[in-house]
Amino acid sequence: MPIDRRLCRQGHVRRQACSYQSAPNHALIRWEKAPLISWFLDNTAAFIHELEPDALANASGTNNCVRIQVLTPAGVLDRDKKIGVTREMTDTIAAAAKDPGLKRRTWVQIVEAPDAAGE
Repeated sequence: MPIDRRLCRQGHVRRQACSYQSAPNHALIRWEKAPLISWFLDNTAAFIHELEPDALANASGTNNCVRIQVLTPAGVLDRDKKIGVTREMTDTIAAAAKDPGLKRRTWVQIVEAPDAAGE
């Protein structure tokens, strides 16, 4: 089941924006080619962490960036799907922040979890 974790400076992205809350999750489901049924919708989660301004910085010392960490089952996203979900999530975050430049300052890390049931 895909999960995403978003970290950003407090107030940088409008959390109330509907697109910020659910659109990245819908992107994951769509790019994984999972059906839009309640089981996937109810179990695809996002954890949004707004950090104090001094708790987040890039190497230049600025804190106007966002990090998205995606956990997905191994092998579900091929390279093209990873590029697509990254682009779509980045676009959604920049739109919610009303900051087109945030597309260049949003980092997406995709982590694949192996299927433990097969062991």
